Parts: sequence; C-alpha cells; structure tokens
Amino acid sequence: MEAVLAYLRRFSASAAEQRLRGEDVRDQNFPVELFALRPSATTLPPLVLLGGMGPLAGAEGFARACSIFGESREILLLQACSVPDRTQAAIADARCPDGISPEHRAVVRALETALCEAIRHVTSTRRPIDVLVLCNAAHAFLPGVARTGRGDLRLISLVECVVDALERRRSSRPALILSSLGTRISRIFTRRLDEKGIPWVEPADRIQVALMRAIYDGLKAFDPETASAAGQAVFAEIFATSTNFDCIVAGCTEIPPILAMVSQTGSEDLRKRLSRIDVVDPVELALQATLNNPSLHALGTGEPAGAA
Repeated sequence: MEAVLAYLRRFSASAAEQRLRGEDVRDQNFPVELFALRPSATTLPPLVLLGGMGPLAGAEGFARACSIFGESREILLLQACSVPDRTQAAIADARCPDGISPEHRAVVRALETALCEAIRHVTSTRRPIDVLVLCNAAHAFLPGVARTGRGDLRLISLVECVVDALERRRSSRPALILSSLGTRISRIFTRRLDEKGIPWVEPADRIQVALMRAIYDGLKAFDPETASAAGQAVFAEIFATSTNFDCIVAGCTEIPPILAMVSQTGSEDLRKRLSRIDVVDPVELALQATLNNPSLHALGTGEPAGAA
C-alpha cells in the first residue's frame, strides 16, 4: 500500500504540473503500471483488477480489495491507463449506422490486451481467476473482450451486481443513476433495469454536464478543488429539483470519492441530505460477490447484445 500511496502522490504532482501548463489531464497521460499483493499462502482464487480508467479510482479499488481480502488471495491491479476514452467511443457508436464504431473496436482491443497482460502476471495456481474491470463505462465493451479462449476466467459484472442489489431492495421509488456520459449513452444500467422492471431516473442534462466536470476536470485530473466544487453543484441541484428517489447508484467509479469530498466540504444542509441517502456502489458489490456468490454475477448475462 505504501507503493500505491507513493504512486498517487507522483500522479498528483504530475497532474498539477500539466494543469499549470494549461494542458488537459486525462487517463491516457499516465503510464501502464502493475501492483500486486502476493501472500505466501492463500485460501481464495486470485483477483485481477483492471484499473487506470481513471488512475485514482483504480488505486482506490485496489486498496479496498486489499482491505476486504487481506492475505487470503493474490490481488493484481493493472492500471491500464492507455485504454481509449470510453465516453468518446460511446458517442461515436451513437453516430455509427451499425452502432459499432472504430473507436469502439479500439477500446475492445485495448481492454483485451490489458486483460491478457494482467493475467500473465498471476502466480497463484488457484482457479478460477476473478476479474473486475473498475470502469462502469467499459462494461459496454466487455462482451467482445470476454471471449479470450480461457475457461478459467470469471469476469464479474458491475452492472449485474447493481441489478441484483436493486432487485433485493424492492423499492417502488426509482434509483438515481449517476454515471459518465458514456455509461448513460450506452445504457448499460438502464437497459437491464428496464428488463427487470426496476424504476430508475437520471439527472437533467445540465446536471450531467456538471457531473462530467467533477469526473473529468476533477477526479481524473487529480484536482480535488474542482471535483468538490462541481460535485457540490451537482448534488445541490439534485436536491433542489427532486428527492423522490430511493438511492443513488454510483455508476462511475469516480462517484464515491466525489461523494466523500462533498460530504466533507459541502454545506451543512447538503451533508445532512447526503447522509440520509443510500449509495449503491458497484465496485463494493462486485468485490463482495467474488467472496460470497460470484456465480450470480458473472459477465455474459444481460450485457448489451452486439457490443463486441
């Protein structure tokens, strides 16, 4: 974990220098790196995390996995920062007659390369290998990646974990889906929720713009002030327009840290309102699924057809 903290400090300093030069800070500015926890004896199969989309979310996912599993399993994090922007690929898909753009295929190839690279570094002989892709938007592209020819991989779907959790809640009120624009356009959550008859809502377009600023110019750019300010604007507007939702689905891996910032820096009223709202965190659910009953959430059930 000391290596991860040093990694985050290095990235934060690099991002600050880029911002001072007036440059946009994006995932793809950072190198691909591997982190590994390799206990001497394990009781669970290995866990591979594909992160780097963005880097902070990947590092936090690795820290959470290490906290949950401790010395019980080998845990690898590949920060696959080179994977092209998923939102831009989803936008390109929406403009493509057959729905599968060249940008889409580039994301699929990059994810497949990252998956093969991460698996190559697994040393544990326990099987299957559990795989979590720590980017919700990337799930629109995973059906093409899942067919790697290996039968010992179990890709755990963030989407299916959320659908299962909302089914268990059995609420008549809608879930508020907060996600990147790419996730929203590709409908990876809302399509499945419609199929299950689970009510949902998404923020108005103006709120989505502020949310994307919190994600891209804030968390992904390692700029906590922007993330906090934009996040406060998002939730203040949400609570000003409607509170008739059952929970918040953190449909982007950057949402939980943004929520944490707003809960610390927002107004007293905003902090109190947020404290009364349940947050459904796909990554947390997926990590627990690999421990409890992962067969319920394996990728390949309910993902968008024809997304390869």
